[in-house]
Amino acid sequence: MNLFAKLIIWALKHKRLSLDAKSALTAALLDNMALPIRSIISYDKNKLLVNGKEVSMEQAIQLKESARAMLHSYARRIVQDSVLWLAVQEGVHKGTSPDQILFAKAAIWQMKEEEALYRSLAQEDPTSGIED
Repeated sequence: MNLFAKLIIWALKHKRLSLDAKSALTAALLDNMALPIRSIISYDKNKLLVNGKEVSMEQAIQLKESARAMLHSYARRIVQDSVLWLAVQEGVHKGTSPDQILFAKAAIWQMKEEEALYRSLAQEDPTSGIED
């Protein structure tokens, strides 16, 4: 974990911060954490790179097929719906502390990021819905 993330975590534990300040710091932390995730998978001149190394054609095909399978997985959809329901319950309906609200926001953010990565690997349009 880098120094930036450690400082934000320390600041979030500080009791004098307002809820708005904690939300802004959490957003900054999540934005900072997303960069390493995106840097693991990249494209260079139509070549797929994972951790900076080009994957073979066979690996790229496997990755694309498994990403598509994940996007259309009924089990994954049920799990996502369950996590979303719990995040809304804990963060919106029962959110008695800033930590509960921020955790719920982080769970929803993680699901969106995961979906975007699967769509990128599957080379599907991110604006299209999952087909039944």
